[in-house]
Amino acid sequence: MRKVLTASLLALSVSTLSEAQSDSVVYPGAAQFGVIPPDGWEESREFTGFINYNSSESIVISEVPVEGWSQLVEAFTDPALLQSQGIIATETETLAIDGLESIRIRGWQRIANGDDIPKCIILIRGTSAVGIVSAQAPFEDSRVFNACDLINSITERGEMSMSERLDALPYALTLASDYRYISSFAGSALTVTKGPASEMSSFNQPTLTIAISISPLDAVTSDQSDAGLDAYFSNLLTTIPSLQNFVVEESNWSMTGKNRMHRIFASAVTDSSPSANVSILQATKILPDGNYLRMVGITRSSVWEEEEATILSMMNSVQMRNK
Repeated sequence: MRKVLTASLLALSVSTLSEAQSDSVVYPGAAQFGVIPPDGWEESREFTGFINYNSSESIVISEVPVEGWSQLVEAFTDPALLQSQGIIATETETLAIDGLESIRIRGWQRIANGDDIPKCIILIRGTSAVGIVSAQAPFEDSRVFNACDLINSITERGEMSMSERLDALPYALTLASDYRYISSFAGSALTVTKGPASEMSSFNQPTLTIAISISPLDAVTSDQSDAGLDAYFSNLLTTIPSLQNFVVEESNWSMTGKNRMHRIFASAVTDSSPSANVSILQATKILPDGNYLRMVGITRSSVWEEEEATILSMMNSVQMRNK
């Protein structure tokens, strides 16, 4: 879990936590959490959250399962881990928001072009998910501007049905007949599986996870060459939780319609006891806006050959919806 939480650091905070007025809080997409966006801001077309297209200031909302709360707290209160992602925390505070346990982190982040931007991160332990709400202001003085002031009121809404969550996703999937939906988070991520279990830490049944990036590629890596992106996507592979000893067996580029697609075939070992060998296919589609759609299929190595065609078929069926 800690490895995948590290990826969350790339997106990610709050200050003015005024009482929310129910008719003014906006929940972007299928997000479990909403805020009152600043005047003149719009719901983003590229990520779950809000943006001021004139100043490029943004509020990003993401979620992880509620079981990940303790790991998130550990990760976001570890100065060394934050610094490894270019984030310097100048203030960390524990507080309650709407009666829910929360942590607020104020500071700044160094982005790919070398600039330091004001950053604010808030973790909120909801009833069915952990919300990660962050604000960033790329053209303000990181030592003076308080990005926390951009977020006004965080509110958790009632849990959405799976049907509502699927309708809010920016893409559609044709589900194989013997697979089922098990989770969808923040209006961008979806996991399906074959089998009765809904907890995937040991990968004892096939799974496919799909997610939209929260930042465009040029914001997270300065090397946009094929080799540079290959290295970046290979590193993303190692953020998959509960796996270790990754071995990349093949990686390649191709075209899918008008989109470039990067694929990695790899193997790994579960960190469970006893451990098990798994096979992985990670397919990453570069979208026209610079973001990317990441699809990761994982099975026990012993059943990969019989599941590969089904996982590939579902990956190929994913289509972006017109916004």
